[in-house]
Amino acid sequence: MGRYNYHSHTTRCGHVDWDYSDEDFVKEYVANGFTDLAFTDHMPQKHRVDMRHGIRMDYSQLEDYLASVEYLREKYKDSIKILSGFECEYLEESEDDIRELKERTDILITGQHYSRRKDGLLHIFGREEAGDYELNSYTDLIEKAMAKGLTVLIAHPDFALISQASFGKKEKDMCVRLAKLSNKYDIPLEINLNHIFNKTFFRGYQPNDDPEEIQLTRLKDVLYPVREFWEVMAEYSVKTIYGIDTHHRRQTSLYEPLKRYADIIIGEETLRSLRIIEEPFL
Repeated sequence: MGRYNYHSHTTRCGHVDWDYSDEDFVKEYVANGFTDLAFTDHMPQKHRVDMRHGIRMDYSQLEDYLASVEYLREKYKDSIKILSGFECEYLEESEDDIRELKERTDILITGQHYSRRKDGLLHIFGREEAGDYELNSYTDLIEKAMAKGLTVLIAHPDFALISQASFGKKEKDMCVRLAKLSNKYDIPLEINLNHIFNKTFFRGYQPNDDPEEIQLTRLKDVLYPVREFWEVMAEYSVKTIYGIDTHHRRQTSLYEPLKRYADIIIGEETLRSLRIIEEPFL
């Protein structure tokens, strides 16, 4: 059974270990038995919408990124299958830019870190609680990416819930819509392991080898995966994968404990009703 990961970043995005090269990541994947890897770094914005710093590569770095992935694909072709791609946020005004990136890469995944507010500005998830409008916008944007063939996977689909004070009607409605869209377009959703890593083995941005009994106490601080979200997904038996969302060294080598911790958060009964994709599918 082949291990795979379709969500992996590089130093170009500005929030990855600065001294860990693209090839270092590949070597770690190979050493840990992965057969398939997709580099899906945060998309550069030819026409800039997101003004935050340290979030994505500059557009001037695009050619270097694509050349690096192609070089590694050839160099390690006998050890691992490597795909090129991007993690994109869909907006109508970004669609042409996303289509250009699609033409030059193997895959695009959607990691919608923001939606629209009523005033037209971006609502950045994680800064403040989202209202009905922002949650509806989030789902609308993901639906458009699906319908237009601009994504093969929805990364951390529960990300819009990380600042919610509770899980009520508007949150449940959003989840139901996403579940139905996943099934309609046959596009899997990702159980993302990155925040679990950040709150356990990389707590305080410092690596540690603390024993499991300590790591388990830290799961209460994990913002996603969101248990209630996945309970709704289980009701609709959505296709699901695990995504490492690699930003730092050791994440790949810790895949099994991170996956196990995600399972604890989500719950065994819920997991049994999800259609988890075990084998590489791209």
